[in-house]
Amino acid sequence: MGFNSNTLPGDVLDRVIMGLEGKDGSAVDQIGTKIPVTELSGTIPAMPSLSSLAGSSAVGGIAEGAVAKDFDLGLSNAAYSLLRYVGKSYIPFGTEAALNGHGIRTLELYARRARAEAAVGINADLNAVLSSTSLNTEEAVGNGAWTASSSTVIEDMQDAMAKCGYGDAAFFGRDVVEALQLHPDFTARLSNYSGGALSEGEVLDVIRRLFPSLKKVVLGTNAYNSAVEGAAATLAYQFDGLAWLGHESALLIPEQPGNQSAQWKDEDRESTGIRFTRRLDIVRVHQDMGSVITGVI
Repeated sequence: MGFNSNTLPGDVLDRVIMGLEGKDGSAVDQIGTKIPVTELSGTIPAMPSLSSLAGSSAVGGIAEGAVAKDFDLGLSNAAYSLLRYVGKSYIPFGTEAALNGHGIRTLELYARRARAEAAVGINADLNAVLSSTSLNTEEAVGNGAWTASSSTVIEDMQDAMAKCGYGDAAFFGRDVVEALQLHPDFTARLSNYSGGALSEGEVLDVIRRLFPSLKKVVLGTNAYNSAVEGAAATLAYQFDGLAWLGHESALLIPEQPGNQSAQWKDEDRESTGIRFTRRLDIVRVHQDMGSVITGVI
């Protein structure tokens, strides 16, 4: 037996939206430093840059009674300006009644669609930030794309990690990990390899073992419809081609707490509507604390 969503309390919708966080949220929920803010724009504190944290090689031990040198930690502020990421979904009254009659949870269906729609916009902006060669240092592949067995995957990652000061986070696109599943640099590191591709989990595990400083390795498998409106759906993946390594402390996610959701009846369209909104920004501070490897695919 279905329920009558006409009388659905608002907090029920909010709880359903929150329950979809893990399954239908944006990749921004998996990486970066979250900072709650109330104002739509302003400044937030930023951790020191890698060059500030490195210290000075000219200073060794000092004699007893000597005055220690002062160091400026390079604390700074980063500007932000929140954007709205909105997803709206409609279900015709007739379809809703038919689904409810079969006990299908229509609320979750169109709440998921609204949330996914907002996530597509967030993922697009996150991908633009992580793949930017002006916001991150750039490391070009040393011997061709990683789809070739002769490519120097590990050396490329080592060079990128050296440039960003051995960060604690990495983000790879779906097709990048697929290339690594068959790459000899990775298959040779598993004794039980028998000619088939490694699993995605095994690839990520090898990366963690190669670089112990990494506390988080994210695989971007977020899909979306890349077709123009009204055309047949075309499945695509938002982070394809991305290979990023860096520090989560230099990837700031200021966001207004409390995602906003609403439900209404559109009598003119004879449909039930749901809207889901997040307000956030994605801020990369200190170019030297992130590195993007280009030409991997």
